[in-house]
Amino acid sequence: MTSGKPAERLRTPHVRMGVGMTYRMNIKPVDELIDIPAGTNVMVDGPAMIGKGVFARNIAYASMRSGQAAVIISAKETANDIIRWYEAHGVDMPALSAHWGIIDCVSYSLKIPDEREADTPNVKYIDGTVNLTKIIYHLEKMVVAFRARGTEEVVVVIDSLSVFLMYLPLQPLFTFLHILTGKVREWGGFSVAIIDSDMHDHQALSTLKQVFHGVIELRFQGEETAVRAVGLSASPTPWFRFKRGPPSVKGG
Repeated sequence: MTSGKPAERLRTPHVRMGVGMTYRMNIKPVDELIDIPAGTNVMVDGPAMIGKGVFARNIAYASMRSGQAAVIISAKETANDIIRWYEAHGVDMPALSAHWGIIDCVSYSLKIPDEREADTPNVKYIDGTVNLTKIIYHLEKMVVAFRARGTEEVVVVIDSLSVFLMYLPLQPLFTFLHILTGKVREWGGFSVAIIDSDMHDHQALSTLKQVFHGVIELRFQGEETAVRAVGLSASPTPWFRFKRGPPSVKGG
């Protein structure tokens, strides 16, 4: 199960008058250098256990809390685990129910009865990571539901591509991501797809990166994590250090 806590200073996606919707990565030095325009798709690339999942959940939380929407496509943890994780760190998920969704690709494969509940407006269960068509279907339905409630902006988190690659050949996953990222561009959203860079060869990483506008790279640096953005500005940002294991969220 993912460890760690949502970041202390959670930035939310923001609107700049006359410029349009932009999003934040919730990393202060990176956010000061670059904006993330609506319709951007980003890969978060780093070794296992560095905190990529917590990083992506913080972005999702910031979107929920700002009154926008977030959908987590989970191939690593059950929907119940994700909800419990947020609530354990002070997030009132029922109060934010109009602003989040989870597509659970895990529960059915685990064959745990109490984790395979019926679909709800917030949670949709997929019979495994190979049913890519159903993932897209439920994602589209959730976005339609958000817009019916007046919420236009949406963050989509994919956790993680490494799990999908355990069950799928590279080409079908590439095609799936090509479709999904195209829809994010159409919606004016922001997608964040996690991958464990140390689990895959250069060819797989290079192929998947083609569908993204840029990459957020994470690496270990002593007791801290170093991060930089590549492809989201004219040149890569410098490497910045930020503390792993951030403190808990207060409020919802």
